[in-house]
Amino acid sequence: MKRLVGMTTMVGLASAFLSTQAMGYMAVADYGDDYVTGTAGNPTPAAGWSYFWNDAWNEPLDPTQWDTAGYYTDLFWNTSGYYDAGNPGMSNDDAYYLRLHQNGGSPGEPIAKGWQNRAVVAGYTLSQDYTDVRIIDSLFEHTGLTHASYGNALEFRVYLNENLLFRQDDLRGDPYFDTMTFDMYIGDLTAGDSFYMVAIPDVLDGDYNGQVYGDWNTFNWDWTIAMPEPTSALLLAFGGLALLRRRRGASA
Repeated sequence: MKRLVGMTTMVGLASAFLSTQAMGYMAVADYGDDYVTGTAGNPTPAAGWSYFWNDAWNEPLDPTQWDTAGYYTDLFWNTSGYYDAGNPGMSNDDAYYLRLHQNGGSPGEPIAKGWQNRAVVAGYTLSQDYTDVRIIDSLFEHTGLTHASYGNALEFRVYLNENLLFRQDDLRGDPYFDTMTFDMYIGDLTAGDSFYMVAIPDVLDGDYNGQVYGDWNTFNWDWTIAMPEPTSALLLAFGGLALLRRRRGASA
């Protein structure tokens, strides 16, 4: 049975008109739709996209270091998804089980191994200026298993550049399969602004009786970065002018 998790933004960016305005949107970027397969051993996501992890895993996740060489490492394509650049695949190294595929992925083996700061990240950088940007059609779902003896949980974050827009802790897998959306209004953005979606192992989980269950920290996610279609934006503008004129007439 899925458990719906309430959304709480960090900066109050959720906008009521996302659900009240019958508007059309055009996609600037879409995680699932833009996902492309690569060639073995190469980081080849679609233009604007980056998939990586913080291989400086003994350091905290630092959003001020997104562009710092050596702090983060690209994920490389290997058969069915993007994996650790050093040893692609579900290898027994610091990125054990860490991966991204078209529907989601895993941040890898859990914090019982001491890698509590490790994160898997999907980033998208705007190539031009956009107005009235928002996130729509969003989904995050914990799809992994949970055992009472070791637990299993994920933390999910959304950043715009180094600014934290959204954070949800303690997302649980089986039997809850916690599911949430994170649609939000952003505003006007300029070329070079970047979104980062981050999944992190949350509470203690992992080794149990000598067995490793890192692969159980799995999730599905998707989202669209969008802006109003030109006709919708014009209709909204005209509607605002009409409302303003009515208000002025009523006060005359």
